[in-house]
Amino acid sequence: MSGPDRADGADGFAHSVRRSESTADLGVDLQALQEKVLRRFLALFSKVAKIDADRIDPEEALERYGIDSVMVSQLNLALNGIFGEEIPRHCSSSTGR
Repeated sequence: MSGPDRADGADGFAHSVRRSESTADLGVDLQALQEKVLRRFLALFSKVAKIDADRIDPEEALERYGIDSVMVSQLNLALNGIFGEEIPRHCSSSTGR
């Protein structure tokens, strides 16, 4: 993906992002927002996985850190609390069930 739908983080890893006009209109720094979201997610994941956040490489698959269905459920609950809504089942399962 290239152009306005792709943004690269400070660490050089690419994040696919669909920019909305409202984000651009608000003057939001997309890269800063991505970094903040990544830090927040790493903090959540480190708590659930009981791993120091500094030891988690955002480039690695979460399976490397032993993620399982219980951890996914815990992450979903934490994210539901942040966003105030339930994450659809098809978004939280790699099997699509």
